Amino acid sequence: MHMIQFARRWMFAVLTAGTLASIAMPTTARAQVGHMYRLNSGLCPRLVTFGGFPVDGTLLEQVPCTPDDPFQQWYLVYNGHGPIAGHSGNYYLYWIVNAATGKCADVRDGLNADGSVIQAWTCNDNRQQLWAVGAANGGPFPNTGWYEVIGARSGKCFTIPFNSEFIGMNPVISTCTSRGIGSLNRYQLWLLPGYY
Repeated sequence: MHMIQFARRWMFAVLTAGTLASIAMPTTARAQVGHMYRLNSGLCPRLVTFGGFPVDGTLLEQVPCTPDDPFQQWYLVYNGHGPIAGHSGNYYLYWIVNAATGKCADVRDGLNADGSVIQAWTCNDNRQQLWAVGAANGGPFPNTGWYEVIGARSGKCFTIPFNSEFIGMNPVISTCTSRGIGSLNRYQLWLLPGYY
């Protein structure tokens, strides 16, 4: 507990000193396994299995959140800090790792275009696998505790297209708009393991 409190105080000092952008760190000292909850939907991203074990290139889909399904459970692994495309400053960067497979959330083929799909792939240091947890201008969306998840390579957000609640919809990256239009875009806002 003392180590966690120290880490929090140190992080506050670093952020307020302005040396890093105000992107949140996990609230625990070790990786916490859990769901990625989509704002106000009861839906979570899951690896598509079709009865088999997912391989590299397996897509994600949104499904109802269930407590005992490891294919829809994730954890964050810190991977240093660095820039995000289209944003100033440096950010804490993470792999988003599936608990069942150990594979990372990865933007297929390293594409940056809106609508590029997110897949599972063996974790590596390619920037299409690195994500910042926060908002385009830092921190959670005001007064919510819900966060954008921003791709380091693209500068775009982990998104459910068209604000759809269709079961089986595949997550993609798209331009971050949660702050830009001044409303809660629940297709881009998430509660992640270590943040609840």
